[in-house]
Amino acid sequence: KMFIKLPWEKEDLVRFCEKVVQKNHNYDYEKIKIILSRGISWYGANIEELENCQPNLVIYCVENKLPWEVDIKKWLKLITTHDIRPYPAIKSTSYIASILWNIYAKQKGFDDVLFVNANGDILEGSGFNFFIIKNDTFVTPKENILDGITAQKTIKIIEKLWYKIERRKIN
Repeated sequence: KMFIKLPWEKEDLVRFCEKVVQKNHNYDYEKIKIILSRGISWYGANIEELENCQPNLVIYCVENKLPWEVDIKKWLKLITTHDIRPYPAIKSTSYIASILWNIYAKQKGFDDVLFVNANGDILEGSGFNFFIIKNDTFVTPKENILDGITAQKTIKIIEKLWYKIERRKIN
């Protein structure tokens, strides 16, 4: 999707991650963050130069709060916005819209922001996936969202617990 040629094999990446965890075991529960960029380009989007860039790889550990350590609220007060992720299929480090809308929401007395498209279909939150439960069915948006690891794992857990899952438009 991003047209980045990796100079490492999968086994190398696993070894890199294991080494980072061994050297940085600071928390009881950690998660690994991996950031990959195309590399340094002196002329921006010059295609010839981009094809020869050496990718930059950053791997680090952060504390992973467990669900019982998080302050869970029964009801969240959300504000909506039409400002949506420009390339939803690509996980990027460009969190500017999420950060600015989250700050705005808190300044206005809301807990967080919910992104919706021009038709009013719910997409996702500033840092969370959106699920609703209707009868015994979990419903989550299907299109124009980041189909990330957390959403995929949540869906697998829902299916293992014998609940139905629907991926469709929600408005």
